[in-house]
Amino acid sequence: KIEFSSSLPNLKIALTGTIGIGKTTVLNKVLSHLNEQPFGFRTVPIIKESALKGFEIVNLRTLEKGTIGYFDENFVIRPIIDSFETVGVKALHDALQYGKAIVMDELGFLEKEALRFKEMVFKVLESDKLVFYVVKSELNEFLENTLKKADSIFEVSKENRDTLPEEIWRYVWDYMKTSSKT
Repeated sequence: KIEFSSSLPNLKIALTGTIGIGKTTVLNKVLSHLNEQPFGFRTVPIIKESALKGFEIVNLRTLEKGTIGYFDENFVIRPIIDSFETVGVKALHDALQYGKAIVMDELGFLEKEALRFKEMVFKVLESDKLVFYVVKSELNEFLENTLKKADSIFEVSKENRDTLPEEIWRYVWDYMKTSSKT
């Protein structure tokens, strides 16, 4: 585990990549080196009877969950805005209040109409916290604007996903060494 003698750096690190490439796996490996418990949210699949039924958002501090999207009978994903506006907003509020490191895994298209949630995402990205966030590869205006807030964007690929966690930590350490000299 990496212990930070001072506060965690004010860095925003985004991970992008295609579906199933390993963005969350890379993020988990990065977070495993962190001595601080990260707060924020994760989105996880809802699987029933071996079938993907939808997705839910999980508050990493309270473990509260809410369904953010479900597949209808035509297998079209339908967003549930209320879960973003309640569970999601609270997760990000908790992260800003209690966390030194914040995780947003992942940002995508289901939250398109979740205005309060998106506002909180930008509050997190404008905070003085260490933020790791995963962004879907199919960009929209909201996702493009979140990427503009990143200090660094790492694209996960088959070729780099095994070495990327170490590269990200090297980036964090180099940033800390440079910023401590100023």
